[in-house]
Amino acid sequence: MGTPWSTSGKNAKGFVQVKCSDNLDKANTSAQIQLYRSGKWRNQGKKVISYSTAKTIHVNDSAAKRIGGYHYRTKGTHFGQHGNIFALPTYYSPTRYLVRNG
Repeated sequence: MGTPWSTSGKNAKGFVQVKCSDNLDKANTSAQIQLYRSGKWRNQGKKVISYSTAKTIHVNDSAAKRIGGYHYRTKGTHFGQHGNIFALPTYYSPTRYLVRNG
């Protein structure tokens, strides 16, 4: 799980990576940038979903930063099927404080 970073003054980026011991029959893995504002975590931009069934699944997300300084994190989810349906618990990256100037 990648702690969000900023490659430009306007965007925050993060990623989710899941490693499985075997190829999956079906899978749904998502990454979503979130920011902490007004006392709660809020989704920023649209989440990115991958349906890859590979042993290693990597999903990148990018979202516009809000003007000012905020804490950002990446939210990840993963559902898979190999015989039985299973889901990993929702997981979150460490947070990072990023700033966007007006």
